[in-house]
Amino acid sequence: MKHQLPGSLLLMVASAIAAPAKGADRYEDEPAARVVLECHARYAQTHATVRPAFQASDIAVGAKAHCIEQSREFERQVREGSFGGGKAAWMVPAVADRYLSEFRDFVYAYTVDHYVKAVAAAH
Repeated sequence: MKHQLPGSLLLMVASAIAAPAKGADRYEDEPAARVVLECHARYAQTHATVRPAFQASDIAVGAKAHCIEQSREFERQVREGSFGGGKAAWMVPAVADRYLSEFRDFVYAYTVDHYVKAVAAAH
């Protein structure tokens, strides 16, 4: 089924897709997104101080599994449109898919960054 978007909604969707990522700031207004990021940061911090022999990519993958419930809740909110104050753009599946994909990529990089910084601080 094709989705027909009115001009103003199309503009909002296009700007949401094209908006440059500002790191964690992009997600700071969304409590469910913050919960995911905080979970990943805690996981990275814990493992950096316990055993810094892990590869940063391993920590990011482990954090993804460890924080799966928080991630699922965030995804649910995005897909149900309750994310972002109920913005209509999130009701378009392609936009939600793109946003979630970008968020997952960011969370991976965010976790690696937190782990690397924590390991460096521990030495």
